[in-house]
Amino acid sequence: MTKRLVAALALALAPVALVLLGCASAQLVAPDVGATAANRETLVHGRKLFVAKCGGCHPLHAPSSLSDAEWLQVLDEKEMAAKAKLKPADREAVLAYVTAVNGRE
Repeated sequence: MTKRLVAALALALAPVALVLLGCASAQLVAPDVGATAANRETLVHGRKLFVAKCGGCHPLHAPSSLSDAEWLQVLDEKEMAAKAKLKPADREAVLAYVTAVNGRE
């Protein structure tokens, strides 16, 4: 291949690589927080609800994108818990999940 063709391919593939890397960094995983079995169940349930209920209406925000207080505000003041028709226990599970994995306070 010529240098010109290699350079053109590199430029053409660079945006694809950036998109793939960006998507990979936003993966949502259940945390390993060394919690009790009940707490792990709550976190796993919260993640499932987060993906299904929140992701069912809009692209998911990475839990790390907001602080604990901001997640609380999103669920309550912006009424996302009500819009997603979350029962109180389910709202608590979602909040437990996003605050456990966000790495922020």
